[in-house]
Amino acid sequence: MSKEIIDVIDTAVKIGLGALITGIATYLISKLNSRKDKEKFILEHKIKTIEIASDKLETYFNAISSLYSTIGGKIRGQNIENIYELDDSEQKKILDKDKELQSAWFDRNYAISRFHLLKAKEVVKAIEEIQKFETELRNIFILNSEMISSNELQNKSKEYTHLKTVYYEKASTYYGELNI
Repeated sequence: MSKEIIDVIDTAVKIGLGALITGIATYLISKLNSRKDKEKFILEHKIKTIEIASDKLETYFNAISSLYSTIGGKIRGQNIENIYELDDSEQKKILDKDKELQSAWFDRNYAISRFHLLKAKEVVKAIEEIQKFETELRNIFILNSEMISSNELQNKSKEYTHLKTVYYEKASTYYGELNI
């Protein structure tokens, strides 16, 4: 009888130990999977946020380019010093493009706030440099009603292209540094 009791205890210990090991392994695997799922969700959300912010910035960039192109079209081949030398319809085209740009400020601010949330400081700095350029451009043409030479306009175009390139490089670097 004592051998039967020992066999029962032995079997119970083996079963209990196996169940304990299985339970611990299941818990650890579930915890690991949960952590990985959470990391995956956060990464997907960051990527989605970057993509939306980048799309909104494209709207802003297009508005700057549209205003710039409209002004450039008026300057080329003319020797004018301010927009009031243009006829009313040409002035209206420029002011309409400026209104479009002002509407795109919401998109720019949205993008900046999202990149702040993501702690993408270099990306935010690049956007802020473009914002400074845009402010300077508007100060010249809209607020001061001045015009610049074709050469100055071409230099501004190069500066704007450079600023956008810097933004794209910073955004790409940040995107690449995500744990994909």
